[in-house]
Amino acid sequence: MREKYFTKIKWRRLFIWLIVYIILFTCMDVFVIENSTEKEIDFYFKMGFHVTVFMWILYSFRKNNLSIKAVIFHPRKEKSSWGKYVFLELLGDLIAVTLLFFIILIIALNSESLIQEIINSDSEVGDSTFFIGSLFVTILVAPIVEELLFRGILFNKWSESLGAKKALFLTSFLFGVFHIGSSPIFIGQLLAGFLFCLVYMRTKSLVLPILLHIGNNCISSLGMLINVGDDTSTLDIALMLSQMKVAAIISGVILLILVPIYSFFMYKLYKTTKMEIPYHVNVKNYN
Repeated sequence: MREKYFTKIKWRRLFIWLIVYIILFTCMDVFVIENSTEKEIDFYFKMGFHVTVFMWILYSFRKNNLSIKAVIFHPRKEKSSWGKYVFLELLGDLIAVTLLFFIILIIALNSESLIQEIINSDSEVGDSTFFIGSLFVTILVAPIVEELLFRGILFNKWSESLGAKKALFLTSFLFGVFHIGSSPIFIGQLLAGFLFCLVYMRTKSLVLPILLHIGNNCISSLGMLINVGDDTSTLDIALMLSQMKVAAIISGVILLILVPIYSFFMYKLYKTTKMEIPYHVNVKNYN
């Protein structure tokens, strides 16, 4: 009979914590930070959200006598081929970005108003303090909290009840859905979540998945640094259309080349991964 360490963790308590946080934040939004900009409010909300989830995670581990050390670290130091994991993450990011670019191009080619909107777009960084704060939350806070939540708790908990294979696919899907708000196409985050979970199962440690997650968010954050400029309104729409057609063809060819390569390596990684529950392996070694 397999032991079930995570059975007593109740998700309704997390929802209650988040509902209380949203109510408190709404009150602050009305009475304290009402004059803040949209970006500042977004920063406050994301930071508070991740802190609330992190506090719930610590509370759940303490209340249920779970070892956070056994979730994050593997007691035996083993060599890990981190290079192939980095390669797969970068390849997955490239496919996701190319796919998003390809879809935007196809839509834009059939919508002159969207092209004009792209031309006139201007992404400003805004207040440097909140820009740095947003980067801090995105690059450091979010990867740690999300890996503890999705891989550390969700994957271990559902592996006990559903089996590691089903938990792998389910948590990866939810990870992608969770990031829909930050990206219109969640395929990139779904692939990343699948990779992070496989790496967690292979290394029995959250250290490498957290580092890969940080790298993934660093790449995603590059968009925050893009500033189109003020003179883009003078661009020729006809010229831009012809360039978009070429770009759409090129991105389509890139996808046809990269997707089979990525699928081959990910399938190989999946088939050679032992469907074990990391926490069960680690806690026995620590005890």
